[in-house]
Amino acid sequence: SPTFELPAAPAAPAAPAPLSKEKVAARLETELEEYFNLGQVEELLLNLKELREKARLPKGEPSLGFLFLKEGIAKAIEAKDAARVRECMAKSIGPLHREKLLAPAEVRKYFTDMLEFIEDEAIDVPSIGAIFANYIAAAIADDVLPLGFLATAFNHLADSHVSTLKQSAMLGATLAKLCERAGAERGRALYAEAKDFDLAALAGGSEAAVELLEGAGVAALDPALTQQVTADKEAASLAAEAATREALCARVDTYVDERLASEGAFAALDKPKEGEKPEAPATAVAAGLWVGNELVGSGLANDLQTRKQLMRAMMRKMLTYAPRTAEGQPCPKTIERGLKRWTSMIQVVSRPDSEQPLDAQAAAHALFEVQGFCSEHGFPEGLLKKIYYALYDADVINESAFAIWKDTDPDAEPTPNKLKALVQANEFLTWLDSATQESGPSDDD
Repeated sequence: SPTFELPAAPAAPAAPAPLSKEKVAARLETELEEYFNLGQVEELLLNLKELREKARLPKGEPSLGFLFLKEGIAKAIEAKDAARVRECMAKSIGPLHREKLLAPAEVRKYFTDMLEFIEDEAIDVPSIGAIFANYIAAAIADDVLPLGFLATAFNHLADSHVSTLKQSAMLGATLAKLCERAGAERGRALYAEAKDFDLAALAGGSEAAVELLEGAGVAALDPALTQQVTADKEAASLAAEAATREALCARVDTYVDERLASEGAFAALDKPKEGEKPEAPATAVAAGLWVGNELVGSGLANDLQTRKQLMRAMMRKMLTYAPRTAEGQPCPKTIERGLKRWTSMIQVVSRPDSEQPLDAQAAAHALFEVQGFCSEHGFPEGLLKKIYYALYDADVINESAFAIWKDTDPDAEPTPNKLKALVQANEFLTWLDSATQESGPSDDD
């Protein structure tokens, strides 16, 4: 039987040749122009995918997305409508990556290469730092780059001659843009989860890191660090203040010791002329000036703790140095003489500014010290009230200070035997209350 040969199947049409580099570049130019004009990301992605099929770029060559990114950012820098066009490019990075048109490694390499010579670009484009901070922030916000990229990205700019390109400035600008693009909450999450990113180490210490964050307006990124630095500053300030206070008190202690241990320190004042008050000797006036100058010079003249400490120390020295009776007991008369002689030296602590009223809070601590002194000596009969009379008469303590001493809860002040002291002072306090009512409020109240 006859045989028949089937006709051969038509050959498959040959695949079109890949587009030349020139044609790919021309198409990219068109896509860029259209994207810049319309800003439609979805349309851009469809067109680039179609172009990728036609271009069939060889393996090892930069991807179409990378070529788009590189060319687009270059054009955006020089565009007339720069801000809008640059934002178009920033918004394209994430979608290009999600559609597998752009690899993270390519983005990292591109930014690393551009940052290497960014100082040269600053000559023609002064805002180049802010521009790239925004692009990098967009890449981090869209999960193309990890925030850890910043750990090394700007290290070579630590000593840049361009202030806006210094490492600290670029870190601050990028973190600020990240929070702006991703939102404060997600920005904090990205910051907290970042691996190999230690802002304190990059900035040169925790304090410098907080200054960087605060300067960029993003201190909320690391509230724990901000709180720690604030606490450290406060602790350091308190420690420095305490050291200054102790040094001041040591100097005053030595000075007062020398004055009160000198001959005649507790002698009676010269009898004044009729109608005049006793005049303090020049040595006592000079002592008051010296203590006042030391207090002001230390910067602690308005520090209540310092004045309290000095008032107690001076009162204790006055009571300790005062000559005793033949029986070795404290002598109210010599204490009164000392108070009158050295009034200006004591007053300056409770009244650093002669134009201001006496500080009753500080002055009250002289009374607590008298209480402690009398307690140590078993409350000799009449001693506490006589000292209180002398303090009031010498104008060292006013009514308000006595009221503070009287009303302070014994549990709130460690000086012992407050209740016994109140009994001892009852006569004086009753007299003071009636005297105050008769004369009206004190000028120092």
